[in-house]
Amino acid sequence: MPAIYNVTLAQIRAFERTVRLGGVHAASRHLGLTQPAISRRIRELETALGIKVFVRSGRTLRISPDGAALLSYADELLSTADEMAVRLSTGDPLSGTLRLGVSASFALVGLDILLDRLSKRYPALKTAVHVGDSNTISELLNDLKLDLAVTSEYRIAEHIHRERVGINLHGWFASTSIEFATDVLSPADLAAHHLIITPAPARQNASVIQWFRQANITPQRLSTCNDLTATIRMIQRGVGIGSVPTRVMKPFVDQGLVKELKAFPVIPPYDVWICYQLEELGHGLRQVVDLIQDIVAEEQLYV
Repeated sequence: MPAIYNVTLAQIRAFERTVRLGGVHAASRHLGLTQPAISRRIRELETALGIKVFVRSGRTLRISPDGAALLSYADELLSTADEMAVRLSTGDPLSGTLRLGVSASFALVGLDILLDRLSKRYPALKTAVHVGDSNTISELLNDLKLDLAVTSEYRIAEHIHRERVGINLHGWFASTSIEFATDVLSPADLAAHHLIITPAPARQNASVIQWFRQANITPQRLSTCNDLTATIRMIQRGVGIGSVPTRVMKPFVDQGLVKELKAFPVIPPYDVWICYQLEELGHGLRQVVDLIQDIVAEEQLYV
């Protein structure tokens, strides 16, 4: 069992203020404590960690090598603690770190635009972005580990509110070097080729499997890849034929790097939603939702 160190934020703050302000006297004035109280907290910190954070040279108090190493941790701990206090006291996810979940298609087309616009409106805002499939993002939302997400609906809990942003269309894409005997391809035509789709339980996976089942066809070689960028590269190189969101592939089609296949029937599309913790919806989070709606419309990401 790892050792347990009884270190408190009060001890860390007393140490950090003493270093930054140049002495115990200045730290005591800043924190509104007596000098003996500051000294006691520093001694308790040294005892808890088994180190000396300061070295005395005559009447001068100088930080030790261990103290210098501790200082970077202290800065991080105190910054996180202050951020936590602001976030929880205001209830505003834009006061601190916005925990954002997005689908791979939104990440490739709209994430950079969203983060750029957020940084201009909220210069101090930090973001923690999770890019993943609908199942993973839904679980993170339900477990209160995300504030907001752009994803297909997948077992969303009651405490999560959702607003529809459109339908995600998928198509079959192949390298321009691959030739086909017919212009319009059926599930039976594609089943003979090496196909690449997202793994289960992603909604896109379910849509493709449903597409083949409705035709009573079983693909001969069906591979999965959970990274959209890697899938696009494999399509370009002719490794396989991929089922990918059509909007994501538009730049590659326009550049002549890949081609969209004419397949009938079309792969069943699915709805995409902006989902967020209802209790956190305030002016700030509403602005993020509106920004996402604007980006989706501007980039024609979903129909």
